[in-house]
Amino acid sequence: RPRLDKADLVVGFGSEFLDRPADGLEADFATRRAPEAKDGARMSRFVQLEGRLTLTGANADRRVRVRDSQLATVASALLHEIAVARGIGPIAADAGMAQALAPFTLPAVAGLTGLAPEVLTGLAGELVAARGRAVVVAGGSASESPTGLALETAVLLLNLSLDAFGTGLVEDGAGPEPADGGAPRG
Repeated sequence: RPRLDKADLVVGFGSEFLDRPADGLEADFATRRAPEAKDGARMSRFVQLEGRLTLTGANADRRVRVRDSQLATVASALLHEIAVARGIGPIAADAGMAQALAPFTLPAVAGLTGLAPEVLTGLAGELVAARGRAVVVAGGSASESPTGLALETAVLLLNLSLDAFGTGLVEDGAGPEPADGGAPRG
């Protein structure tokens, strides 16, 4: 379960946590969205990448339009940039991971998705600058799509590379029960 109330930067990949209050993330998110936050904490920044406009995306500081079918590819490109190109995080030295992520360079993914390369480079830079204070989330219809497992895996590895687990921004195993009861995807 991501702790949106503790993060300085939240990056969503099709996440619809404001559209789905049963997930329990709405209140956490609201805690850091007030311009005059409690305890001297400043307002968090929220970037949402999504295909169709959602309530969650409408509340983002920056919304980047990406087809749901391409969200896993964009997340993998950011993972490639952070872990492979910049050598950040525990998977940075893993040769197998570098080989698996090799097709997902920022220029290649920018060409495939039509996103400006500077959008991807800028987002990667923001995530690196907020390492230990950034959390990446996925969910909603994007996670239920055929590329959903790849998206969730890339988001998990981004959080690992950004030390979100080590700083308590992601609580292991504390999330809500999946609607399908955790049934395997086929």
